[in-house]
Amino acid sequence: MFSTTAGKPTSLGDTQEIRQGAGSFMSRKVWLPKLLYTILPYFYLTSGLAAFLATMYIIVVNPAIISETGMSFSAVLTATVLVSAFSSIAMGLYANNPIVLAPGMGLNAFFTYTVVLGMGIEWQTALGAVFWSGIVFILLSIFTVRTAIVKAIPKQLRYAIASGIGLFIATI
Repeated sequence: MFSTTAGKPTSLGDTQEIRQGAGSFMSRKVWLPKLLYTILPYFYLTSGLAAFLATMYIIVVNPAIISETGMSFSAVLTATVLVSAFSSIAMGLYANNPIVLAPGMGLNAFFTYTVVLGMGIEWQTALGAVFWSGIVFILLSIFTVRTAIVKAIPKQLRYAIASGIGLFIATI
């Protein structure tokens, strides 16, 4: 853990240079004490484990909800795990942002209880609509239409909407 010089540990103030990936939010040089640099992998592993434990309920609840539409529980479970793992790893490696990504439970409940069971639409047709809405959203993002729409909403209204959603979640 400690490096030694002539049998003695170096001081805790010794530093080691760490260069983050280009384009990251920390693209400048960061100087950290060597002790902290040796402990960082431990923090990364424990924080990753904590994030997984906080979101692992989705692995079981998501297939339980969606399987009510007639889809196979095991197929939805496999898809949930693969999508969550791939998107979280991509977020960490590509965006250099340690955020866990998983399917949204509210949209899954809307898909199951409102669209499929409530409106009587077959799950295959509903999944097709989800696919095409994803394509439209990607195109809106590529052509920066989505950004223009968000910028058209006044900043105070955006903050009010975010606060309202946060308060709503807090009351649940």
